[in-house]
Amino acid sequence: MLSRNPDGVQGNNNSEAPALSANGRFVAFASYAGNLVSQDTNSQADIFVHDRQTGMTQRVSVGHDGAEANGSSSFPNLSADGRFVVFQSEASNLVAGDTNKVVDLFVYDQQTGQTERVNVASNGTQAIRGNSTGAMFGANGRLVAFTSEATNLVPDDTNQMGDIFVYDRDTKQTIRISITNDGREANGESNFPTLAADGHLIAFWSLADNLTDDDGNQRGDILLRTLTFTGG
Repeated sequence: MLSRNPDGVQGNNNSEAPALSANGRFVAFASYAGNLVSQDTNSQADIFVHDRQTGMTQRVSVGHDGAEANGSSSFPNLSADGRFVVFQSEASNLVAGDTNKVVDLFVYDQQTGQTERVNVASNGTQAIRGNSTGAMFGANGRLVAFTSEATNLVPDDTNQMGDIFVYDRDTKQTIRISITNDGREANGESNFPTLAADGHLIAFWSLADNLTDDDGNQRGDILLRTLTFTGG
């Protein structure tokens, strides 16, 4: 059992949504337990990472100053080496300037202890009018794929649907993936993105029937796109 504190005491509340690093060393998970680390007093679901090599567990859904999150966090995902953890959170105090009152996506760097919000427009503007969820990394943690109902992450987002986006943490560029080959918006919801390890391919689910020329089944489908930028 991994959802226990360094003294071996089992968590005193539910733990869920585990994610493994590629080599199996790090396990990220969400937990309502208040006894996995010291001074956990926020009564919220937090994100923890357990290091199977050292036996240590740390809480990563914290602000730059170590402040506890003031909202629940869930559904972590790890980069291949376990350095970066991405998760969704209702908290508004993990980064400065979080005033949008929606579910946001954050990346925590286990090496530097820094937290970054990644469901933002290319100019850094925070998401509005919709939650962002389901974040998934490429292997090295540079690219983050996610679903968002926000209307301002890219220009001309008027379909009022959950769309698939990819954020490049190196270039700070956000692009919308769930569009037609000639750039038209999807006419149905899209969700559940997953990235190839090197970041050059993304698969996702969609109810839209205009993303390919031959979609006539009136059902949810799985689609694959090649990304215009690569790098995991």
